[in-house]
Amino acid sequence: MKAVRVHETGAAEVLRYEDVDDPRPAAGEALVKIAAAGVNYLDVYYRSGFHWGGHHKRSLPYIPGAEAAGTVVAVGSHATDVKVGDRVAYGISNATVPMPSCAQCQAGIYIDSPPPSRSKPRQPRCCKA
Repeated sequence: MKAVRVHETGAAEVLRYEDVDDPRPAAGEALVKIAAAGVNYLDVYYRSGFHWGGHHKRSLPYIPGAEAAGTVVAVGSHATDVKVGDRVAYGISNATVPMPSCAQCQAGIYIDSPPPSRSKPRQPRCCKA
């Protein structure tokens, strides 16, 4: 498959469109066919090497993408919170809402949840009361 990857930090010129191996989910992971991806300033920060507080640093090389939505097409062993065919979305945040308890929610994986609003933040399926 083709992907845009970052091998070194810097300006937009460091982005490379190249062939990569087809991804396979590891244990506890899901492979998502991306239907929509956000391109936001967080991705520019990562690419440029700006890591406020050091907690968002990426190992090189990496494929940019701080948020996306799509459909699960494969799951690794021990992946129990999602299954093939589930619609999911993820986003990397700076913990602007209280930290949920399960690993799926901490990773920002939201399954078939309604869009968030200012009065009611998005809640992952596994943490609904």
